[in-house]
Amino acid sequence: MTRRLACLLLLLAPGPAAAQEPGEHLSIRFDHDSFFGSYPTVTFTHPLSERDSVYGDFVDYVGYHSIELDAGWTRAYGPWSVWPALGATAGPGAWGLGSDKRTYVGRDVVPQLGFYYSDADWEGEAYHAAWIPTQESRDSSIGYTQTLWWAVRKYRVAGIGPHLETFGTKEGRSGMRLSHVLAGVHLLKELPKGCSFQLFLGYDPIRLSSYLGEPKRPSAAFRASFIYPLL
Repeated sequence: MTRRLACLLLLLAPGPAAAQEPGEHLSIRFDHDSFFGSYPTVTFTHPLSERDSVYGDFVDYVGYHSIELDAGWTRAYGPWSVWPALGATAGPGAWGLGSDKRTYVGRDVVPQLGFYYSDADWEGEAYHAAWIPTQESRDSSIGYTQTLWWAVRKYRVAGIGPHLETFGTKEGRSGMRLSHVLAGVHLLKELPKGCSFQLFLGYDPIRLSSYLGEPKRPSAAFRASFIYPLL
């Protein structure tokens, strides 16, 4: 697999794809979306065999003054790959959205599972993650779940296809509630020097604020991502 395609797979997946050219990889990804805001990610991937690799992510959620460290394993099955991962966050209580401004190390545990498909004509991904509070007061903590699905048909200019994403939010001792549904169009484009770009444009018909007691505010939804290979 070429370096360019390996970088593209790193961009599209929350964790790196399973199949890459031999050797270690280091990349930086810049994301900005309508849910988390800005969050640059540094990813290091180390191959174990032709089909297996391990990776680590460092994510900086700038707007929430929080960081996340992830570690995962990837396995390739022909055009398919699968990666389970586990992460942990550090930052202020309730992601800085409440009155608790103390810094918690290991504030959330973040289990993740992703599936990726790529052939000459199609690419797609299914992914689920949960941010589970561990150290805060159960009355003030905020937890999240994210479920993502997209698929694109590849064309000479770019890839295009549908995108569906949901977020659940849990505050304190309340149950998890569906707080966002993001539906729209997913675009991906390879760029020179191994760089890649992806863009999601859509609509969130039930958007709730960070505090679930506030009314629904339907709005536009988006995510823009750019990846640059460092190694």
